[in-house]
Amino acid sequence: MQVVVTGVIDHSLRNRFAPRTADSWVAGDVVFAECEFETDAAGWAATVFNLNLALCNVPEGSVTRSADVIHIGSPASTFRPATGIFRIPPLTIVADKTHLELNVVLKGSGTYRIDRAAIKRVMLSAAR
Repeated sequence: MQVVVTGVIDHSLRNRFAPRTADSWVAGDVVFAECEFETDAAGWAATVFNLNLALCNVPEGSVTRSADVIHIGSPASTFRPATGIFRIPPLTIVADKTHLELNVVLKGSGTYRIDRAAIKRVMLSAAR
C-alpha cells in the first residue's frame, strides 16, 4: 500500500494497516507488531515517521507502544530511511485493553509504502 502525505504539520496522519481486532486476544497474551517500509526521496520532509501498536478499549483510552524511525519535532528532517522494518517489542495485553490496532504515522510530507504489516502473538496467556 502506498501513502502520500503532504504538509501535515499540526497533526499526524495515521493509516491503520491491521484492522482493529476484538476477541482475538485475551489479557496476558504477549504480542509484537512489525511491517516492512519503503520511502521515496522526492518531497521527503518528515518530523515523525513511526509504527504504533495501540491496545484499546474505547472510550477508556489506550496503551500505545511505538517504533520510531524519525521523531524530532521541528524542523523537518532531511534524514530519510530508504527501506527498513518497523518492529515493536513484545507487549503484554492488559485486562481492559483487548482491542488492538496497528498504525503508521507520518507528520510532515513524504511518500511511503508498507508491506506485510502484522500483529503476532509471542506467548499465550496462562488463561487460555
